Amino acid sequence: MGINIDQCAQDFASNKTLQDLWSWTGPIIGVVRNNTTQISREGCLHVCGTGYDAYPWKDISGVITTWILPVIGTLLQAPFESNATWRTLLAITRWVGSPIASLSYVLWNIKVSAKAALMVDMAVRYDETPGRETHFGSMRDSMYLLLVMNQYTLTPTARLRELQKEAEGLLRITLFSKDLKLIETRSGKTLREKRGKLAREVREIRRRGAVPVFISIMWFLFAFSLSIQDSFVHLGANSTAHDLALGCLLAWFPILILGSIVDRNPIAADVIRKKLSKLVDQVHCSLRDSENREKFISTFKDEIDYPELRLWIEKIANVDEHLYSQMHDFFVEFAGQARIRWHYGAAHAILSDIENCYVADKGRNWLANEQEARASLVLGRINDDGLMWFDLREFWQIWTAIIIVGGSCGGAFILSYFTPTVGLGCRSGGYTIFFSVSLGLVTYLFPLWRRNTYTFNNGIRNDVENLKDYWGDMTPQRKWELFFFRPVETFNTIWLIYIVLAQILGWYQTCECITSHWAGGGGYVDFTAQDTAGPWVSPFWTTGTILTSTVMGGSMLYITVEWCQQSFLSTEVYAEAMRGLRRTRRWRRGKTLVWEMGERGAQTTAELAQYTNTHDHDRPNSNTHDNFDNNNNNNNNNNNNNNNNNNNNNNNNNNNNNNNNTWLPIHQPSPFVERTLSPPTPGMSHRRNESDASSSPMDPLTLPPRQSEDSSSPLIRVPSQVLVVQGEGAVRGSSEGRGGSEV
Repeated sequence: MGINIDQCAQDFASNKTLQDLWSWTGPIIGVVRNNTTQISREGCLHVCGTGYDAYPWKDISGVITTWILPVIGTLLQAPFESNATWRTLLAITRWVGSPIASLSYVLWNIKVSAKAALMVDMAVRYDETPGRETHFGSMRDSMYLLLVMNQYTLTPTARLRELQKEAEGLLRITLFSKDLKLIETRSGKTLREKRGKLAREVREIRRRGAVPVFISIMWFLFAFSLSIQDSFVHLGANSTAHDLALGCLLAWFPILILGSIVDRNPIAADVIRKKLSKLVDQVHCSLRDSENREKFISTFKDEIDYPELRLWIEKIANVDEHLYSQMHDFFVEFAGQARIRWHYGAAHAILSDIENCYVADKGRNWLANEQEARASLVLGRINDDGLMWFDLREFWQIWTAIIIVGGSCGGAFILSYFTPTVGLGCRSGGYTIFFSVSLGLVTYLFPLWRRNTYTFNNGIRNDVENLKDYWGDMTPQRKWELFFFRPVETFNTIWLIYIVLAQILGWYQTCECITSHWAGGGGYVDFTAQDTAGPWVSPFWTTGTILTSTVMGGSMLYITVEWCQQSFLSTEVYAEAMRGLRRTRRWRRGKTLVWEMGERGAQTTAELAQYTNTHDHDRPNSNTHDNFDNNNNNNNNNNNNNNNNNNNNNNNNNNNNNNNNTWLPIHQPSPFVERTLSPPTPGMSHRRNESDASSSPMDPLTLPPRQSEDSSSPLIRVPSQVLVVQGEGAVRGSSEGRGGSEV
C-alpha cells in the first residue's frame, strides 16, 4: 500500500495532538529543532503508514534517461564472447558482483602489456621504425602473440610444478626462435613466417570498437555532469542528491569497460585458442624429432654456454610420452578481462625472465645483435618458479582497484549519509553493503592463490565418475568458486540492481528509510529538510562529488594514455602502427622532460632551504652581541693598544667565519627525488622488474649501443635514477628509459 509523505507532513504540522505524541525529542544533526516538522520513526509509521511513496513517472523517466540508458550503453560495449550466453552471464555477475577483483585483473594485464610494448619500442634506436619484414617487425609480432596467449589458461600438464620451466622454455622457443624448422607442415613456412601470419590473423579478427567505447563513456560523463549541475542548482533537494549519488555509485563501471580496450579479446576466442595451440604443438613436435632438433641445437654452437643450452633443449623436447599426449591443446580456455579467478597468464613470467637475462643489460637498441638477442630470449635463464607465481607487486593493482571502487561508493555514501536526515539509512547502508561484499570477495580471493594451486590428477578416467569422485577430484579453488564466490557475486549483483531499481521507483521513500536509523543516528525525519539546503549540505555534497570525480577522471586518463602507448602492437596497418609508435616516443620524451624539470626544481628548493637553515644556526645571538660590545668598551677604557689588536683579530676571525660560511652548491639526492615506483618483493630469490612504461629524456642519438657487461640496470628505470655528474658536466643514465624496480 502506498503512502503520501507530503500529505503526512501536512497532517502532522496541523495536528497538535500528533505533535505531542510523536515529536522528536532526541538529538538532531544538521537541522534546527522544530517540533511541528520533526517526527520520530514510530510516529512516521503511525501517521504515514508502512508503504512507500512512489515517484511520479516524470521523475522515473528522468532517472532512466540520465543514468539507466548511459549505463546500458556502456554495458553493451563490454568485451563479451560470441555465441556464449552462459559464459556471458557469468562474466557480467563477475564484473558487477566483484568489481574490485575484476579491476585488479584488468589493471594487472594493462601493466604487463605495457612492459611488452616498452620492450618492443626499445628494441631499436629512438629514431628508427623499421619495416614489417625486419627483425623489429618479427619481434612486434612475437610480443603481440605473447599478450594474446596471456588471455588463455594453460593445460593442467603445463601447470605442473615439475614441468613449468619446460613449459616456459617451449613458449619462448615458439615465440622468439627463427632457426627451428617446422615439420608436419604443408605450406613449408618457417616458424617466423607462421608467427607473422598468425599475428596478422589475430589482428584482423581482434575485437574493434574503441571509438564506440569512448562514445559510451562520454555519454556517461555527460550524464554525470548534468546530474552535478542539477544537484547544485537545486541544492538540498533529496531527489537530485540521490540521483547524483547513484551516478557516483556506478562510476567504477565505465572505468572497467574502458580498461577492456587495452585488455582486448578477439571476436572468435576459441578459434584463436586452437590456432595458438596448434602452433605450440608444431614446435613441440619439431623439437621431438631428433634430426631436426640437432640442426636447431647446432645454431647455438658459438654460444659460450652451448653445453647447457643443448641439455636444456633436449629436456624440453623429451617430455614423458604420457604427459606429451596431454599437451596438444596447450591453451584450454579464454580467461581475459577477469573471467576466470586466479588466472595469471604466462606473459609476466616470460617478460620478466627475458628482461633479466638480456634486455635490461642492453637497454635501448637491444636487438642490434639479433643472433645474440634471440639466443638469450630463447634459451636464457628461467626463474625458479616457472610460469605460475604470484608477484607481490600485484597488490599495487589491488590497492588501486580498491581506491577506484571505494572512491565511487565513498562519494555516493557521503552524499546520502549527510543529506538530512543525517545518519546511516537505506541508501548509504546499501552502498556500504555493496562495497563491503566486494572488498570481502577480493580479501578471500588472493589468500587462496597458494592453497593447492593447480593440482593435477595423473590418472585418466574414461568411465563416468560418480558425484563422490567428482567432489574428491575438485581442487580447493574449484570448491570455493562454486560454493562461495559465484553465489556471493550473484548476490552482490542482485543487490546492486535492487539499489538502482529502488532509486528509480521510489522504494526508499518509506518511513524506515527516510529516518536513517540503521546505526544509532537518525531515528527521525524533518519533513521540511527533505528539500531545504541545510548548513551541512553544500560542503558534504561538494566533498562527495569531488572524491568520485577525481577518482573517475584520474583512472580514465591513465587507461587512455596506456591505450595510446600500447596500440601500435595491435594496429593492423603497419604504417599506422609505426606512426603511433613515433607519437608515443615523443609523448614519453616530453613527459620525462617535464618530470625531470619538476625534480630539479624540488631539489633546488630543498637545497635553498638547507642553506637558509644553516645560516640561521650560524648567526650569533643578540644578547651575545650586547655583552661583546660592553666588554669591548671596558677594554677600550683600559688599554687602547690592546683594543686595536683585538679589533684586528676579530676582523680576521670574522673574515674567516664568513669564508667558512660561504654556501657551495653540493648536489645531493633530494628526498623528493629518492622514490621508487613500487616496493621490493620480499622472499624472492631472483630479481623481478617493473612494467611501468616510463622513459628518460636522454637523446639516444648521442649514445653508442651498450654492451651486455656495460650495465646491470633493469629495463624500466624511474627518473630519480638519472645522476647529474658535476665534475664531468655530463648526464649519465639510461639511454631511453632503462631501469626498473628490483625485487
